[in-house]
Amino acid sequence: MPPSSVMLPMFMDDLAGSSQTVVLGTITGKRTEWGPDRRMIFTVYSVAPQQYLKGSLGNSFELREPGGELDGEGFYVASVPQYQVGQEAVLFVWTDRAGQH
Repeated sequence: MPPSSVMLPMFMDDLAGSSQTVVLGTITGKRTEWGPDRRMIFTVYSVAPQQYLKGSLGNSFELREPGGELDGEGFYVASVPQYQVGQEAVLFVWTDRAGQH
């Protein structure tokens, strides 16, 4: 059987504490792209911050989430949110070593 992951629920304090940035923002754009090895699809959201509650990522930033549809293929992760352009959300953001959020 392939390996699997289980996402455990986190309390708000845990989310805020483990996130490098917490922001209230609006989703202003959305695109899908293949990962570097073409084995995973990612959805990249453009975000316009309205208010930073912790940290800062500037006047706009991109948020990269696993999953989406591209080239007739779909890949979805049950615990990953799917945002719509125009949607407002409080985002708990972690930035990796490559600078991707």
